[in-house]
Amino acid sequence: MPGSGQQLKKLSLENGWLRVEVLPELGGNISSLFAKESSTEFLLQPSRPYSHPTRETKFEDADRSGWDECLPTVSATPDAPDHGDLWRESWRVVETPQGIELSCDCFSRPLRLTRILTLETSMLNVVYRVENLSSEPVDFLWCAHPLLAVSAGDRVVLPSSVDRVRINSSRNQRLSGDEVPWPIASGMNLSIADLNIVDLSIVGSPDARTADKLFAGPLTANSCGIYRMQTHTGLLFRSHLATISYAGIWLCNGGWPEKEVGTERAAHTVAIEPTTSPCDSLDQAIKEGTAARIGPRGSLGWAMQLQTLAVSFQGFVRACNHPDNILL
Repeated sequence: MPGSGQQLKKLSLENGWLRVEVLPELGGNISSLFAKESSTEFLLQPSRPYSHPTRETKFEDADRSGWDECLPTVSATPDAPDHGDLWRESWRVVETPQGIELSCDCFSRPLRLTRILTLETSMLNVVYRVENLSSEPVDFLWCAHPLLAVSAGDRVVLPSSVDRVRINSSRNQRLSGDEVPWPIASGMNLSIADLNIVDLSIVGSPDARTADKLFAGPLTANSCGIYRMQTHTGLLFRSHLATISYAGIWLCNGGWPEKEVGTERAAHTVAIEPTTSPCDSLDQAIKEGTAARIGPRGSLGWAMQLQTLAVSFQGFVRACNHPDNILL
């Protein structure tokens, strides 16, 4: 096992703009997304040595880094585990001159996810396909789960049409109610009111640590991003609106995991999560009518692009709202 003498297999895609690294044995995790021009690593690096999780491992007990895929749920349900099945499994790999194709089967649902990664200048192209391997319809919830490296002052950018976000969870009820204005959470008793500015300060007791999971959508322009102020580089997410019309936003300032182990510290990260549903629970998505469904032996596909942009913050905001950024 990794961490006990065995080397994890690592796959790489690289061009003049980007270097992307993938760990197929570790849930197909995209472990690095590195912009060469600004020397910016966009993905959170591991908090502990890599090791293979089991089907019983909790997400907070794993390495807590990089980019995983959550399917068929994010939060645990009675018959599907925390953050879904696939981050616990080893993925099959087909390498081509153009890129990398990875696939994996769920164990809680008869579903197979295939993900094809290719590079095009400063863009990482990701093409997805979910297949129903059974003769009955299957409901599911999918979200990309990239834990992003952040520094104080970095900015979360959503389309200008987003003025409110849904509250999925908030540690110690820092945010209350069903939704909150974006980005200024006016009227709330907050240590920070501007939700789109990364604040890594923790004042007072451990209870001051924050972790808020929010959802935007349904979106009319699915271009979201993170802007790294120190390197003046942004990462722009684009998705197919017809299938992926929501985005989860996780703002974590030391509020997760709840308990620190040994010398490990709680996470300071942001996650921007294009998703099929505006909630983390598949059971809730089914109840609300937002779960995705695939018919017997059917399939569903969509695409995402991630582009690194070395521009001013104002230029990045303009790019996020440009109509050409929408994948139709």
